[in-house]
Amino acid sequence: MTIDLVHLKKELTASQYSAINSFSDFLRSDKQVFILKGYAGTGKTYLIKILCDNLKKHDRQFYLMAPTGRAAKVIRQKTGFKAYTIHKSIYSFEELAELIPQTDSADSSFKYYYKLRVNNDNSNCIYIIDEASMISDVYTEEEFFRFGSGYLLKDLFDYCNTNSPGLKRKIIFVGDDCQLPPVNTNFSFALSESYIESTYNVKCVSGELTEVVRQVGNSGIIEIASKIRESISLNNYNYFSINCAKPDVIQINPESVVDTYLKNYGENSTVIVAGTNKQVYDYNMEIRSRLFPGKAEITPGDKILITANSYNRAIELLNGDIGEVVEVSSNIEVKLVPVRNNGENIKVDLKFRDAVLRFPDSEGTPVDIACKILENILTSDQRSLSSDETKALYINFKMSNPELHPKSQEFKDKIKTDPYFNALRVKYGYALTCHKAQGGEWENVIVDFYSNTGILNRQYFRWAYTAVTRAKFRLYSVNAVDYKAPIQLQDTKEPLGITIPEFAPDFHPLLLAFPGDNILLRKLYLLVVNTLKDTNFSITKVEHLNWCERYLITDEINSYCFDVYYNKKNQVTNINYIPPKGIVIENDLSLRLKMILGSIVNKKLLGFNPVKRILAETDFNDKSLFLFIPLEKACAALEKEKILLYELNSSDWKLQLKFFRGNDLACVDLYYNSHNCVTSLFRITKESSSVELLDIVQNILLETL
Repeated sequence: MTIDLVHLKKELTASQYSAINSFSDFLRSDKQVFILKGYAGTGKTYLIKILCDNLKKHDRQFYLMAPTGRAAKVIRQKTGFKAYTIHKSIYSFEELAELIPQTDSADSSFKYYYKLRVNNDNSNCIYIIDEASMISDVYTEEEFFRFGSGYLLKDLFDYCNTNSPGLKRKIIFVGDDCQLPPVNTNFSFALSESYIESTYNVKCVSGELTEVVRQVGNSGIIEIASKIRESISLNNYNYFSINCAKPDVIQINPESVVDTYLKNYGENSTVIVAGTNKQVYDYNMEIRSRLFPGKAEITPGDKILITANSYNRAIELLNGDIGEVVEVSSNIEVKLVPVRNNGENIKVDLKFRDAVLRFPDSEGTPVDIACKILENILTSDQRSLSSDETKALYINFKMSNPELHPKSQEFKDKIKTDPYFNALRVKYGYALTCHKAQGGEWENVIVDFYSNTGILNRQYFRWAYTAVTRAKFRLYSVNAVDYKAPIQLQDTKEPLGITIPEFAPDFHPLLLAFPGDNILLRKLYLLVVNTLKDTNFSITKVEHLNWCERYLITDEINSYCFDVYYNKKNQVTNINYIPPKGIVIENDLSLRLKMILGSIVNKKLLGFNPVKRILAETDFNDKSLFLFIPLEKACAALEKEKILLYELNSSDWKLQLKFFRGNDLACVDLYYNSHNCVTSLFRITKESSSVELLDIVQNILLETL
């Protein structure tokens, strides 16, 4: 199958066009998995729509899925095609199998699991999974139920059966690997080509979108997200800032959060994202006090958030789904349940209330669900029920049904439908943690950037990136202080250790005098130095002639003289050997040297970057790689001051850099830590010749790193 691009080429960015071509090749190949990664605003969803349109045009069966109901709703709205959660798509809620039960003690529990559906899809069906960064492949189970094997990604591959002979089914994972990974993990399994290939024995190909599309190119939200993403990609967490001069990014103080929320309040228009459950709880309580003054208890019109999956309903309700209270009873049922805790008998209160809640189904149609809600975490700042509360739910069911044996079919059937055991676990949904908000988007997002666990680290940057990219039109930032890793300045307090004579080739050839401190001629010199690298030739003298540099080069036995010509376009035009007086025939070494130097003819000096060459040839260890690109930027800024880097040495937790300008040298050591932050800058005076040059180097490094 070939995707028609004729009418789309002008609309696509270069990386989008490349990705579509890769899609076409993938669909014709024997590879089973395609991974499409992309930054925020690069048009991932647009490409999904193009792909779906073409699959439909060619009558190729396909299914759209997402990890959460909210993410499925977003992709459905943007593409116009039906989309469902992965759970609804691959698991059978009619088939509930029993795992090995625990003991029959009073507070012992049980475990059931939902089997995979029988897959009757076409043999060449395509499965497109959006927001794939959220898909986990670590064992997960709930208190009483488990999905399939407990490994979501494994179950997806088992369901699609991509390795079965005779089947040509394919999976396309789409996502942003800089977003938060699944809970309690540090990378996104479904967006890792190496992980998928090694774990599931499939052939995988990937593509990446990097260019922001024109429609959002002026977005402050995208500008901020791009800066954070760049830091994550570079593994550099020295600096964090939400500052932006665009009108769609607005800084507000903490006292204005609730007023700002209420000003923008409406259906799916605004949400607050905060870092902890305690912050979320406080925001929810304050907003409710303003929306429903004098009504401390849950009331019609309240937004609520599902915190635990619920399956035996008219529609599936998954952790993170947001709904609205339609009706709610004023009566609270309190069950006092005896539970053993560390060998002691305690009483646990379970609080239930009858309610009618409204949620959108998989087509986006509102559905009213009559149910009981469990209020224990509704008015708590905890993430979920405590272990004792979970035990109490099961014990309460057993106490209410003493005639049922835990191993009987009647017990299994009854517990699936018991209104108390299956009471919806809900919280208020005005403010959310970032994990709960992930996969959704709102017109206005208020992000509280406060953190008590540190800012300058990978985890926080991914949190901030995910939070910022929830906003469609407007981002309100709270507690968004600029953070820069404090760099301790140290001076060895030794006297300057180097005195430079006017001409000192034995000290270092870079100190040869250049007229007017000409940066162009220094670049030409460094170009020649790099060309002679790994040979036994070295430069001993340079004379500056008209549009020509005369180099005296030695191999420790003989000396050779060459003229290197350049033109007004800053381009090397010719290399000419100047033989000693009385010698006409060139020897083998002079011919070899002439051939070596001949490689620089037609080279443009302005295009030659000695700093990049030095950086590229430096043995950066894994710990210091994050400094590579920041150092490029620093060296570019230094070059504007006619200061060049000529030596860089890397060791554990330290880089030593040596710079020169004219006949002056400056040497500094940079120390960094395991969080990829520069911690100290040492001025190595004994390896330097100028305090002024040290000051300039220090200031520019502090500004750019």
